[in-house]
Amino acid sequence: MSTFEYTRENITLEAYGKEYPIPTKTADFINSVNDIQAQLAACKTATETVEVTRKGIALFIGDDETERIFPSDRIGDIDTDEIAAFWWALNAESNRATQAVIEKYAPNPVIRKAK
Repeated sequence: MSTFEYTRENITLEAYGKEYPIPTKTADFINSVNDIQAQLAACKTATETVEVTRKGIALFIGDDETERIFPSDRIGDIDTDEIAAFWWALNAESNRATQAVIEKYAPNPVIRKAK
């Protein structure tokens, strides 16, 4: 008999002098990230992209920390490469956690030999 045990690993990302826990991928969290991705795809200006990216980062680290790192009163001065890189890094850590679950629990793929 098999036994199923699931333990969520605590995933963190160290950045800007702090360690940020990566949120659990709940349906609400995933829906919010997907909504940010859709908003980013629809942005018409760099300013709008920075504003939406800030909202996305806040999903991961909260409004106060987002404001500390990327102040809203300096939207036009925020390095677009830096804010995008941080957004991608947060998403990458979240996706690594998912990949670890897939590797641990997914059934082994069937490999078929070519005829």
